Parts: sequence; C-alpha cells; structure tokens
Amino acid sequence: KYIKEFYPKAKFIGYFSGNRFIKNYEISKLNFSDHFLNYSEYVQRLNIHQADFQSSDKLTRINEEIASPYHSGVGLIYLESLLGEDQFKLLIRNIINVKSDKELYQIFSQNHEYNLEWFLKDYIGKRQSIDLSIKKTNKDLFRVSEKNNLKIPYSVGLIKNDSIIYSEKFNLFKEIELPKLDYDYVAINPDVKIPELNQNNNWIYKPNSPKPIRLRLIGDIDDPKKRNIYIRPEVTYNLYDGISPGINILNKGLKNKPFTFEIFSQYASNAKNLVGGVNLKYLVNNEIGKNYSTIYNIQYTTNHYDENLRYHVFFPSITLNFRDNKNLRSNILRTFSFSNYTIKKESNDSDKFLNDYSIYNLSHSYSDINIIKYLRTSLNTQLSSNFGKVNFVFDYRKLLDSNRQFQARFYFGKFLWNKNRDNTYFNYNLSRSVDYLFNGNYIGRSEEEGLFSQQFIMAGGGFKSFFENPSTNNFIVSTNLNFGIWKWFESYLDLGILKDKDKKSRYFYGTGIRLNLLPDFFELYFPVSSNNGFELSQKSYSKKIRFIVTYNLESLGKLFSRRWL
Repeated sequence: KYIKEFYPKAKFIGYFSGNRFIKNYEISKLNFSDHFLNYSEYVQRLNIHQADFQSSDKLTRINEEIASPYHSGVGLIYLESLLGEDQFKLLIRNIINVKSDKELYQIFSQNHEYNLEWFLKDYIGKRQSIDLSIKKTNKDLFRVSEKNNLKIPYSVGLIKNDSIIYSEKFNLFKEIELPKLDYDYVAINPDVKIPELNQNNNWIYKPNSPKPIRLRLIGDIDDPKKRNIYIRPEVTYNLYDGISPGINILNKGLKNKPFTFEIFSQYASNAKNLVGGVNLKYLVNNEIGKNYSTIYNIQYTTNHYDENLRYHVFFPSITLNFRDNKNLRSNILRTFSFSNYTIKKESNDSDKFLNDYSIYNLSHSYSDINIIKYLRTSLNTQLSSNFGKVNFVFDYRKLLDSNRQFQARFYFGKFLWNKNRDNTYFNYNLSRSVDYLFNGNYIGRSEEEGLFSQQFIMAGGGFKSFFENPSTNNFIVSTNLNFGIWKWFESYLDLGILKDKDKKSRYFYGTGIRLNLLPDFFELYFPVSSNNGFELSQKSYSKKIRFIVTYNLESLGKLFSRRWL
C-alpha cells in the first residue's frame, strides 16, 4: 500500500526498465509491487514454500524472511479487492485486537458478502498452492475450477486491447454465462491476482483460436496471454566438435512449470556439421506427501566422441524425490530413479556390442547437505545383455573448526556378470573412466595422451595418478581422502584394490597436493608418490598433473547463486 501510494511508477527492475533492449519484456513492465506476487509464485513452483501460519521456528530462512510475508501480503490485497476498502479496513482493525486463533477464525467467518474462511484455513493455513483454471464449455458458457477444490472467491473478466471491458465476482464454481461482447481474452482475476501454480490456464484467447506465440531472447517472466518461447545463444566446446555456436529453443521462463522442452542445435566447427539434442521434461510436484516431486524425462543427444566419429544417446528416465514435507528445515533427501540408455556409435571397431548397446540403470541416493557437513550416498545397478554391475558410493565432507576441510569418498563396484572380460570398454577404472554412458563433461574423452587426457572427473576409483593397467573386469574398492592444509591447498590420499576374474588382487596407492580453487569447478591435482614411485622427480612431470574445469555457464551460475534454505 505504501509503495502504491508514494511510488506508483516504481518498476520492478528500476532504471533498467527503460533500456531499449528489454523494454518490451514482461519483467520490464512489472511495477515494483508486482514482485511480491512473482516471488511468491517463484518459491511455490520450486516447491520449497511453507504454510504462512507456521511458527517462525519451523520456517526456513527464505520463508521466514521473504516468501511467507510476501505471500500473506498479496493475499490481504486480494481480500481488499473482494471486500472493498472500507470493509477491509474494518477487518484489519478487528484482527489487530485478536488474542487467540479462535477469535481470528470467528472474525473471518462473520457475515461477509464473500466467504473468507478459505483465507485462514487454506491460503495461509496449508502448503497446498492455489491453481484456478477456466475452460469453455459451450458457445457462451465457461466454467472455473480449482485443482484442490478450495472454495475461493474469484472474478472473471473480458479484456479488449489490454483493457478490462467487463468483470464480475463469483463465490461459487459454476457454469458462467458472459455478455456477448467483442473481446480478446477471457480471464480469471484480470485485475488483482493471487499466487498460483499456473497463471497460463487463467486466460482463454478468442473463441476457437490458439494463444499467439511470443518469442523472446534469453529469458523473461511468462506472459499468461501468450505461448512463450525463448531463444538462447549457446556456445560449447570439445576437442572433436570444436567451438560449437548455436541456439537453445525452450519454453521455460524464470519460473518453474510442469512441462518444459529444450531443443539444442549447434554447428560443430571442426566436424562441420550439426550437433545438439532434445530434452523433454514433465514435473509433478506433491505439496503434501513425502514424494515431493516426480520427474519424467526424455533426452536425446548427439555429438562427436572422436575425430569424425559421432555418438547418439537416447535416454528416458523417471525420478522420484522424497523428503519430509512437514520439516523443510531438514536437508535430508532421497531419490529413486530408473532410466534406460540406448547408445549408437560410429566406430572403426568391428565389435558390434561396443557400438550399439542398451543399459538399464536403477539407482537410489541419500543426501544430507549442509554448509558444515556434506553427506551423500548412492547405490546404482546397471543391467545389459553384455554385463551387470552394482556400484556404491559414499561421500562425506566436513568443515572443521580450524576452517579446514576433510573429505572422504568410498567406492565399491562389482560385476554381477561380464560376457566380454577380454575387452576393457565396460571395465571399472582407477583413474579415468571410459564413460560409456556419455554423461561426463569431457573435453577430449577419447584422448590417451596430451593435455585433455589429463582432465579429471570424479568417477570410478577416483585416482589422480596414471597406471599402466588401471582397469578390472570383476571387482574394485577404493578410498579417496582429502585433508585441508592452508586455504586452497589440500593433501590427498588414494587407496584401491582391483581384482580381475581368476587372478590375484592388485593394490594401489597415490598421494599428492590438491589445489582447490573452485570446488568441483576448477581444481588442480599434483601427484607426489604412488605405485609409480616418487612422481615429483620423474620425467615429464607436467603430463601427470590432473585438472578439473567446468566451462558450462549454467553450472557456474549455480556456484555463485546461493539459495536460502
């Protein structure tokens, strides 16, 4: 109210709203007061919101300080639009003198023109988000519904040239007959909105006409009157594709939505042809049960894994995510996923099973990630016609009182069966995995020497030193330990056992220094001693140094953006 009265022209993004490059974007048209609604919806669609009625000791930081106050405030503005200014002021005066929840409920259940019990019982009393929708049932008849059957008052309006030419309030969900006027849109709550999971189903375009398409560069807040499509420039690099400029066409704006698609198309400058992929995702959020989200995903990717050799990956998956929805302060998450990888490779190898294979992947993970302590475990089973595997990973990190970090990783892998023991392609590896699922972000995945062969991705045995025969067709156990020394400098110790079928076990170790500049994004490993001897004194030491580098801008953005929990 204060902002509306004293700063009516203030914009959400302030001075930048007048910038000629973004002045036609929805985000530049929003008034400053609109950010309360949009931030409430942003948090709801991440499914990290909480009931506003909860005590502050149960709210997460983001809900206590931002989301819940915003959500409650927007709800009060909605009540004012229903009651009128005088009745709303009287309601607020009565609320100020309330001494108990019982008195509060009595005030909201008093005789009003519109039922207000939903506000306390459902809007601020539960996690369930509102989702109103409107459908045309006949030539001039429309029906409004709410997905959780909440009895919330609403208005329906007709819009012409972005102006409301008719509006009427309703207290019940029923078939509505609207006047026969020349309109562009029929809309729920066209003037004063309330946070919803989906605003797009609040708007219907002209009879028997699809909504117009709206194209925007990079991203924006969705316009519910349009079908929103975004185009983002993309540039990636690997040794075989070279610099690959292109575009990413997607339908996801700044807020989550149930169905999203992405279409990547890039020109590989080295291979001189197109690479890219498609990603289709359907997200089902559950605001009540422990299975807080289920993700159905279909992906297809094609790139080059060696010079003039292309690979294709088709990857459907189902992921079930679990947490305690009654205690969002807990960071404990559990995930079950089932996926199938179908890989087709161009190859000079005559072994068909290496070029065309399908692998079923069943996994479970548990995590409890905090600033001081990090714990994550995963159990993974891979099944195919060529082999069967079971893998277990335990990853623990602790920030000590001395501001030094201790990290311990344990890895176990065992073949259940292996029909091609003489071929090492699907073998476990101590220091550099083959990545036969093509889900590692390698710059030069097929390189056996040179700088790009030294890229390190934590997988398999997790060793940093190179060995002459580092793979096994049967069984692997390894431990990777890191100890903080000073600031970014850490020492590491790798221990491992490899056991081939019908052969004796082999034992390995490796020690060195880890330069941890940006954890998991930019790191350097300097081997000191291993089964190879004292590596610091050996020739061509620079070829033994390992590095982690992430050049994906989206991944780097996650490092520098911190979500309050």
